[in-house]
Amino acid sequence: MWNNRIIHHHDPKRSEHFCDWYEIHEVFYNDDDKIENWTEDGVGPFGNTLEELRSSYDMMAESFDLPVLEEDELEKQAASK
Repeated sequence: MWNNRIIHHHDPKRSEHFCDWYEIHEVFYNDDDKIENWTEDGVGPFGNTLEELRSSYDMMAESFDLPVLEEDELEKQAASK
């Protein structure tokens, strides 16, 4: 299973004004509904038709109703597997 989620990124090596940002990513879950993986880069809406584009956009909009994920925490969880 997968869905779109907002991930908060923090990179202290970047300029002070650009070290924090948010992106929508595809997030993948295992059979226990635990996050297993996510896209490395953020994603944008897409579609081969206007209807598909709208559907993709609507699915992404749903991510605003879910808790924001912290990239640092996701990476720690992945490293502990």
